[in-house]
Amino acid sequence: MQTTPSGFQPADVSKDIMGYGFIAKTYHVSVAERYFAQLLRAPPTTPPMRYYGVTYKKGGWYVTTNMESLPALSLAHDPKSGANAYTQRALDHSIGLGPQGTIVRQRLFEPTDPLQHAQDVANAPLKFPVYFYGPDHSSGSNITSILGKTERDNHLRLGGSAGTNLDKRRSIHIHIAWPGYSDWTTRVDVAIMLESKVNSGWEAVGNSLLYQTARAVDQFLQLSCGLTPERGQEMWAIGPNAITRDEVNVVGIVNIGLDRWQPIIQLSRGEERSTIQGEVCSLPRT
Repeated sequence: MQTTPSGFQPADVSKDIMGYGFIAKTYHVSVAERYFAQLLRAPPTTPPMRYYGVTYKKGGWYVTTNMESLPALSLAHDPKSGANAYTQRALDHSIGLGPQGTIVRQRLFEPTDPLQHAQDVANAPLKFPVYFYGPDHSSGSNITSILGKTERDNHLRLGGSAGTNLDKRRSIHIHIAWPGYSDWTTRVDVAIMLESKVNSGWEAVGNSLLYQTARAVDQFLQLSCGLTPERGQEMWAIGPNAITRDEVNVVGIVNIGLDRWQPIIQLSRGEERSTIQGEVCSLPRT
């Protein structure tokens, strides 16, 4: 099981975000380093974390300086000063922010075609990750709990701006690379989410994004239920006597390409096989 030390207070930002952050735990450390470099795009002579004054506070790592250089950030109205200001964004959250459990390790999606890779990944301006957390500031929520409510009734807070992340996009693709199984992608209509803004504001867009992310993960689990994973990846098997949907949590979602996003997924248990049989394969395959 992945844990953080008691009283954890990171001192070396670059080292600690790789050791205790969700993104580095989801992908390999070297992949996370490349991802953060592309997201931040600091001047070549200065380390990105230093240039943007990345600081650890309240369970996450935040950009605090040179924010005007980041196209991924947007201006927001500050009610205290009455002016517009750049809102701080979390680069990542600590795995110790909520209940402990295994992070599902995924491959970062990258197109094999060089031209598509250059257009959709290498040269794409990435948006900041969006994190879902509850009133108690714990990270994520169980997908069965999310899907058991309406899109507007989840009431999870966002560690990021879902609205600015999704605006001007007609659709996004949610990509899942569960270990031992074939990669899977589904398309989500952003226009439906943005309609929530008209009726209920940006918070409703965030709740809709959370719902659609959980729905995508659940669809993947249903399609993969009972299939045999690749040899050596048996611990990630999905189905009876294996991983069930009631122990799968959605922590956040990461922009990995022009219109592609990948969820951060955490199990509500450690790497040992669960002895409690939960609900799985209960929905019709689509």
